[in-house]
Amino acid sequence: MGQLRQHMPVQWKSPNQMDPSSTFVAFLMTLLVGAKRFAHAALLRGDQALQALLGMKRFPIDDTIRNLFRAFSMGHVQRLYEPLTEWQMQRLPLRAEGYTLDLDSTVLERYGKQEGSLKGHSPRKHGRPSHHPLLAVLSEAHFLLHGWLRSGNCGTACGAKEFLKEALALWGQRQKIRRLRADSGFFADQLLGFLEQRQLPYIVVARLDEMGKAECATSGTVAGSG
Repeated sequence: MGQLRQHMPVQWKSPNQMDPSSTFVAFLMTLLVGAKRFAHAALLRGDQALQALLGMKRFPIDDTIRNLFRAFSMGHVQRLYEPLTEWQMQRLPLRAEGYTLDLDSTVLERYGKQEGSLKGHSPRKHGRPSHHPLLAVLSEAHFLLHGWLRSGNCGTACGAKEFLKEALALWGQRQKIRRLRADSGFFADQLLGFLEQRQLPYIVVARLDEMGKAECATSGTVAGSG
């Protein structure tokens, strides 16, 4: 909570308004218990034990949480998350062998008119608008290093090279990235060429299309990548 208060860019002038950092933590707690809407925050307002554990004298209503996020601009987001991310990375355990970086993507179905939600491939809700986030995770620490919220009509590897450049720049020279892993959705020449250029060891599942099958049959090897 201390780091959050130190870097929270939104501050209210009225002494009667709830501390923005407490409101933000309350929002995170509603997500952890499975909330899907702002209104679900009301379910925790009567949990006095949770509020005492968090050091909160009161729990915000859903309108208070909405008003906090309405006050955020893109500049506010950067001023909050950049120092918090740096603080979190400094707390990761040192590993002599380094970390494995996993590239992954997922589909989030949307109900309503959220910005950037478009129709695309959705394995669960066919035809629904969605977002298609791109994620970079330090596997051994279960730490989300970087993320992009892409429109639902984006392919899995769309922007993956640029995204990986940002993720590696964010990580810098803190510790060794010993390998990168990704599924077949990232089997794309542009990304693989970038990994070869950076001499970053990788395991990317190969697409076993007709050309791949023919090459395997000719070489007598199993499709894969190094």
